Amino acid sequence: MANASGKLLEPIEFAPPSVRHAQGPTLNPLLARNGGTVEITLDDMSTNALYTVYFKTPIAGANPVIAPQHGNESKHLEFFVPAPVIGRCIGYTVEIFYTVEQNGVFLGQSLALDLTIMPLSPSDVDVPGVYLVEAGDSENLDLAIFPGSVNASLIPYPFIEVGQFVWCEVTGTDEDGQPISLWVMKAYEVKPYEVLNGFQFQITRYFLNQLANWSSIDVKFYVKYDRVALLEADPVQELRVTTKGIRQSVRYAFFDRTDFEFKNLNHWEEGSAINDPRDLIIQRSGDDWYAHFYTYTHQSDGVLLEKTFSRLLVGQVYSFSVLVQRANSSYTVPRLSLSADVNQKTPETLFPDRTQVKLTLEFEASSPVMTLQIHSHEPSGHGNDFNLRQIVVMSV
Repeated sequence: MANASGKLLEPIEFAPPSVRHAQGPTLNPLLARNGGTVEITLDDMSTNALYTVYFKTPIAGANPVIAPQHGNESKHLEFFVPAPVIGRCIGYTVEIFYTVEQNGVFLGQSLALDLTIMPLSPSDVDVPGVYLVEAGDSENLDLAIFPGSVNASLIPYPFIEVGQFVWCEVTGTDEDGQPISLWVMKAYEVKPYEVLNGFQFQITRYFLNQLANWSSIDVKFYVKYDRVALLEADPVQELRVTTKGIRQSVRYAFFDRTDFEFKNLNHWEEGSAINDPRDLIIQRSGDDWYAHFYTYTHQSDGVLLEKTFSRLLVGQVYSFSVLVQRANSSYTVPRLSLSADVNQKTPETLFPDRTQVKLTLEFEASSPVMTLQIHSHEPSGHGNDFNLRQIVVMSV
């Protein structure tokens, strides 16, 4: 930079910008839910100078291009930062500064404002927690008054966006005083449906029946605003924890249901018929979740899914069922069966059309611990595609 005589001048160091609603070097993001405002106020602001604000973060996709502005007579400029950028930076420190030029000549740069966008406080009234329908507003969840799994929901949380990753964990204590937990969601990527409607899911009865009477559960929900699919990598945002006492004074019948919500297999494990991730894909259409078996590898005979159950009552009769629907109408017809052990199994059943059919096995528990299996009896990948919904195991 040179003056009229051609002498080089030192760049000017301007005063740092400020951010509306910030308290010193920190910003509560809930005060910027509709977007943030970077402000420049200078007594010597020139109407001929061009001011450009930079919002620098270590996060991909969170470095917005902010349109420059000319100075004005009010000596004050405001620059808008979109709300999704604020949300993605929750838990991070960002560097904000501006440059000044006039007639294409660089005049200088401001001091930087290092602004930390604070994590949300889980106790804030605007931060939701998981709502348990069967418990309602009660402090306790009484397992004697309903037969199945607990229905749960979470309204859209602040700054929810497609592409964020979320986790939901339920923790409690079993009858032996040992901690137990259930992951309802693990690194689930938020879709447009959840942005509009929030989340609806279930906490399985099988897990609830393991909890000690007069114990409690905590339902925890975690968000990675930065879209990094690692819960171990800070920062992690925890929403309001929902705590309910457990009442097991009258134990209800055994019940376990798997709906594949949020790609949760509910401890069902892939068997020998799944040889490639493309053989089994959890899919969704609106509220309808299902396991789609694509038979990609042409080696699709064997165990599709299996799960080991404990706490069965020897001699008790149980029902094991699954909804099956053929996914195409040509070539090889799917042929499936269910088993509880080598002596208790269904006949091999064909599914020749796209009508959804319930396949059911009633079995008697021969041991407190048994492994249930869903079998495919066709190896071919030509046709032989089918969907599974609602695996239910319950006492009869």
